[in-house]
Amino acid sequence: MKIRHLIVALGLMGTLLSAAWGQTTAPGQWRRRDDDDRPSRPTRPGSGQTVQEGTTRAPENEANLPENQQLIPPLEDEMGDPPVVDDGGFVRAYQAAETGLVRIYADKDRKAIGFVVPGGDEEHQLIVTNFLALAGTNWIDVRGGEDGAKFEVQGLLNHNEQQDLAIIQVKASDSRKVKPLTLADRNPRPEEVVYAFGLRHRQASDWAGTGKVLGIEQGGAVGGPPNSEWISTEPIIGEGNIGGPLLNREGRVVGLCTSSGKNGRGPYLATPVSQIKALIEQENFGPGRFPTPVGGFRWPENQSTAAETFSESKIRAAIMGLKRTLDCKKCNGFGFLVTPQYRVDTRTGQRTQMPDRRDVCPDCGGAGVVIKPGVQQLISTVAKSLVSPDPKLTEADVASLRSLARESFDRAAVNRKVLADALMPSAERLLADVEKSRGEAVTFLARTGPSLRFQGQTYYCVRPYGSAEWLLVTGSEVRGARAAQPTGDSSRGRRPPGAAPRQSTVSLVMVSGVLQGRTVVVSNKKMYRLPLVEAADIASLRN
Repeated sequence: MKIRHLIVALGLMGTLLSAAWGQTTAPGQWRRRDDDDRPSRPTRPGSGQTVQEGTTRAPENEANLPENQQLIPPLEDEMGDPPVVDDGGFVRAYQAAETGLVRIYADKDRKAIGFVVPGGDEEHQLIVTNFLALAGTNWIDVRGGEDGAKFEVQGLLNHNEQQDLAIIQVKASDSRKVKPLTLADRNPRPEEVVYAFGLRHRQASDWAGTGKVLGIEQGGAVGGPPNSEWISTEPIIGEGNIGGPLLNREGRVVGLCTSSGKNGRGPYLATPVSQIKALIEQENFGPGRFPTPVGGFRWPENQSTAAETFSESKIRAAIMGLKRTLDCKKCNGFGFLVTPQYRVDTRTGQRTQMPDRRDVCPDCGGAGVVIKPGVQQLISTVAKSLVSPDPKLTEADVASLRSLARESFDRAAVNRKVLADALMPSAERLLADVEKSRGEAVTFLARTGPSLRFQGQTYYCVRPYGSAEWLLVTGSEVRGARAAQPTGDSSRGRRPPGAAPRQSTVSLVMVSGVLQGRTVVVSNKKMYRLPLVEAADIASLRN
């Protein structure tokens, strides 16, 4: 009798142990961050077994994770600070352009920029700008300075269609934030350092450039009228600074930024200061109306096609394509496999079903995601579509698509070591030459440094993984971790001068966006000029 009781007790104990064992999973299985919110569903097509994915807790020690889920090591503790601009000539030129630039508005919804130079007396000032940008308009409105001070336009002093140059006479502004620029005594020489400045636009890039003069070119050699002459420059001249001044190291005007070349890729051309002076001296005062061009001359960039935008269906298709590629085919993205378990009574042969056995998927190591070589292009395509959505889409539509894309970005970020190997080689090629890579979509892993605020916009200083170079990222907030508040906007004096930038608490992020060129940010009386990425998403991978 005692023996029979002992056998029954052992049987009950074995049943309890088996049940407890059935509620666990194999060692090393990793719980995904969103498991608690996922409903139960079959893991394998036709298996008929319903399971709840992600049933175990994350291991206490990161070393217990499968290799493809571990964080990419090593991450140095000290990153230093992003480099500040130490070119005194650039700083002087920036400070001069900051108070000398103006915005010009005209009928037919046309806009241009220009800059102020002294007039013939204290009561008058002159606005130098591009003729072709305003040709054929009947009226203009000129505003300058940070406060948008309005100038009283007195008329078009003169224009030169062949040099794409116009001089507007205005009544001198009494705004303290408007200061006329000084014209240089001569044209710049080849190899002389010059700076191209304009006004910040939506992308906030390439509006402030630095480089050397390549030469003085005749019009026929660079796509201009035969009898014209131009300064060919290294600094990029484009949407952000056409109409702005080309300055020398003393902050004096040596030219007017005029052409970005075919498709914005050069040659970058400026009207020489000698032509500006000659037009001022050939006074031919008229009304505010700009005459219609008579020569039919147009710069190549005026013939370029409109920027590509993405409809909702295209954005959604890109996101779904990324998701299908990422999900492991063996486990359908769940990270583990289910095997039915049975207990057989050796005396009666009766088979009793036990809790299913769950094993880590050998293909994805429990991550549910397989990173393939083409994932860089897929993620970057999604990012580019989110940065350039169809203007017809509502903010709610874009927010919904962005949320859907973030789910796929998070899925990719599970395999951190493998993701680094897949993303960084392609990203490094694009980041190595930012000037040529403008407009290209890129995804990369990076360490975060200080966050800065300039003219109402937040910028994150980041350093791509394995690189010593710094970038600025804007357009999206860091998500998935609590980042430090950005440093104060220097123009608003939110932080005391000279205060050290606050470091973000985030140390590793995945950035997905579009390279826009280089931009200038001024914070706490420090100036930074770095490559800029307009981000569709900045996902934190580590706190």
